[in-house]
Parts: sequence; structure tokens; C-alpha cells
Amino acid sequence: MSPENDTTETDSTNTWDRRDALKVMGATGVGLVGASAASGNAAAAGPTAVIDTNPLPVTEGTTVTFDGSNSTGDITKYEWYRNSAGDGFYGVVKEGETFSESFAQGDFSIKLKVTDSNGNTDTSQFSFKVYGDGTATAPIPRIEMVRGGDGEITFDGTRSTSPRGEIVEYEWSRNSAGDGFYGVNFTGPGFFENFADGDFDVRLRVTDEEGQTAEKVITITV
Repeated sequence: MSPENDTTETDSTNTWDRRDALKVMGATGVGLVGASAASGNAAAAGPTAVIDTNPLPVTEGTTVTFDGSNSTGDITKYEWYRNSAGDGFYGVVKEGETFSESFAQGDFSIKLKVTDSNGNTDTSQFSFKVYGDGTATAPIPRIEMVRGGDGEITFDGTRSTSPRGEIVEYEWSRNSAGDGFYGVNFTGPGFFENFADGDFDVRLRVTDEEGQTAEKVITITV
């Protein structure tokens, strides 16, 4: 999928600052993971149940891991419950620090109950939505441009984002407009090049830490 995003072009003769920044700039992205705090029913000095969830958002068929290892206290038992949202919970489906499952499209709830060595308990509940396609989880490529003199253009992809964590790979391709692409010409968050006069297509493909990809193609005139 290639979600649409506007291209930002800034006319400037000061391309050197942007170029130098790209040499040292790492992958950036917007992370999104779920977490749920305890319900507050723990006894004084008792345990605290915490659910960490990854990945989010969730698409149909994706395996989601719910992790209770950040719960606090002298915990001796972890009990997991799950059901469709609003339907209540009907028995333990898994014991242990973590619980993993894939889901159909819909709304679901997970509950974690922890018990410490003194028999004190606490629970935490987490609700989430499972989407039927990858639209909500695909990364969003964004290309920014800075024009210099003599046909020099700097392309910057660092404002690309992903709802499932960081962008870990940037792949750039370019060719004369309409001629297609024949492999990857540059990798990294950005690149610069001196173009001859004419029209050119530039493609940015980004990959996030969950392995999902998306690409954006723009046409420029030099």
C-alpha cells in the first residue's frame, strides 16, 4: 500500500546543512505500542499487574504478544483471559508471563491477573481493535526536497512514519519520468544529486521494524 502524503519542497540555496545532517541522521519513526496499568485492586504492598502489547495497531491474522513481565511484586502466577469486547471473561486461557494469539477482525479485550507469594492479587485489562486490512498499520513515506544550484536537489525521507514503530530502511530509486525503476539507487534517510534538465521520477520505499513496506513516487522537473 502507498498511503498518499504531500511532498514538501523548499527552495533554498543552503542545501549543505541538510546534506550534512543526512549523513549522521538515523532512522526515525513514530512508535505505537499498547500498555495497561493495574486496576488498583491490589492489596497494600501487593502485586501490580501491567500489560505491555506489541504490535499495535493489529490487523487480522497478526500474532499479538501480551507481556506481563513488567508487573511488580513477588509474583508466583500470571493468568490471562480474553474475549470479544463487552462480553466478559469466562475462564483462564493461558498461564505464564506472556500470552500470544492471532485474532479475526473485531474488538477484543485481554485481562491479566497476577498473584504474589502471599496470595494477594491484582488485575489489569486491555481493549483493542483488530483491523481487516493493512491500511491502519502500513508505514507512510514522506519526501521532502531542497533545491540548490546547478540542478542539485536534496531528498529527505526522515519525516516518514509508521504506526508500528520506527522506520528501519529507506530505499531510493530515480529515473527519467515514465521510464520505470530498475533497482535501488540509494539507501538511507536521504540523498542528493545533480540532475540534468528534464523530468524525473523519484521513488522512496520505507520498511518499518515489523517488516511492512510502503512506497511513494513523485515527479520533479529540473
